[in-house]
Formats: sequence, structure tokens, C-alpha cells
Amino acid sequence: MSRLDTVGVDQAAEVAALRAELARMRAFVIDQADHEAEIRMRQQLCSEVGRRRYQEGRSAGYLQAVAEVKRAQHEIVDDLDLYLTRWHVCCGPCRRTGHKPGCTRCQARPRVTFGELHPDDFTGLEAT
Repeated sequence: MSRLDTVGVDQAAEVAALRAELARMRAFVIDQADHEAEIRMRQQLCSEVGRRRYQEGRSAGYLQAVAEVKRAQHEIVDDLDLYLTRWHVCCGPCRRTGHKPGCTRCQARPRVTFGELHPDDFTGLEAT
């Protein structure tokens, strides 16, 4: 004789409903655990594939070639900056505090005009 035989019909229905709800919750928890395990597995697979492709690219020399191209590009930019710096004449405020990018009073002019005064240059005291 089971315990359900000793309880009333209403209580038996309630117990059955609680068991069904417990089974649904158990299935939900198991389902959630599987999703988390699947996410971890996918993350691990993606990291392994990324690591393998990185090693393949490195062994094929692509990364070294890209690094050499980037190094050459940076050297060209540095050379152009140096060249343009030779042609740059700062205004008075920039000479005192340091050049500010976007200053409209500074001039970029060829070396042949370096003998000409900059508008901010001190021209001396006028004779009185």
C-alpha cells in the first residue's frame, strides 16, 4: 500500500502537481547546465582554432611580412615629419609655450624665405 492511498484525492492531485513541477525544474536546471557547458566548449574550440591559425600564419611568414610593411610605413611617416619640421616656423606664442597643432599663426615656408621676418618677430625699437 502506497502513501498515496492514505491521503485524500485533493492531496494526491497536489502531490502529483508538485512532482510534475519538480520534474520541470530539474529538467530546466539540467538544460541550463548543458547550455553553459556548450558555451564553454564553443569558446574553447574558438580559442584553439584562433591559436592554430595564428601559428599557421606565423609559420608561413605572413606576420613577419606585415610587421616589416608596418615598420616601413612608420619610417616613412617619421621621415616626412622630420622634413616638414625643417620647413616650419613657429609663431611667438608657440615658441614660448611649445607648438600647438592647428595653430594658424605658424608658417610652413621654404628655406629661402627664412631671412624674412615672421609677423611675431621682434623688429626692434623704433627710433624716436
